[in-house]
Amino acid sequence: MFKTTLAAVTVALVTSYASAAVTISAVLNNAGVTVAGYDHYDVTATSDIIGQLVGGFDITFTAAAMRQVNPAGNPSIFQDANGFFGFVGEAVPNDSQFKYLSSEVTAPAGVAFESGTQLRAAFVFPAGSPKPGQSITFAQLVVPTGTNSITYAGGVSIAAAGGLTYAVEGDLLVIPEPASVALLSLGALAVLRRKH
Repeated sequence: MFKTTLAAVTVALVTSYASAAVTISAVLNNAGVTVAGYDHYDVTATSDIIGQLVGGFDITFTAAAMRQVNPAGNPSIFQDANGFFGFVGEAVPNDSQFKYLSSEVTAPAGVAFESGTQLRAAFVFPAGSPKPGQSITFAQLVVPTGTNSITYAGGVSIAAAGGLTYAVEGDLLVIPEPASVALLSLGALAVLRRKH
């Protein structure tokens, strides 16, 4: 799952408080990754209010290094170039990208980009699209194993609320420093002692 379960809980709580109704989370999923030394994370946006469906994004992910595959020079910000990966000896799970074809979303021209450290796009699902949901996995990020920080900043729009957008900002992969882990371990021991 996350690098550390405790960090995942902390990130979700902080993000939820800061954005009021949307959390961004990541799950380690190395199935299909064929490049040694990299980890693949699936990124999910979740509305914590029943009836509010995630309907769009304007978001940037940043890491010290991020793997990007551009088969035959074609950018792979969205899934449009995925059919060419096999021709260059690559697999889709090896690439950082948003999990939609550009034809499935409405996106302003010139906003989406990718680099060795970032993945960014702004898009919404068009009216009548079946894509909006209470919780949707919308991106995959591939970073060197041992990466302890993927930051994100931007906004998540809610399809059922007339364009309502929640600001989101945080760090998906926070690994607590050793002193924090030691303090948390002591706290857990104290809780266990109280139960006995």
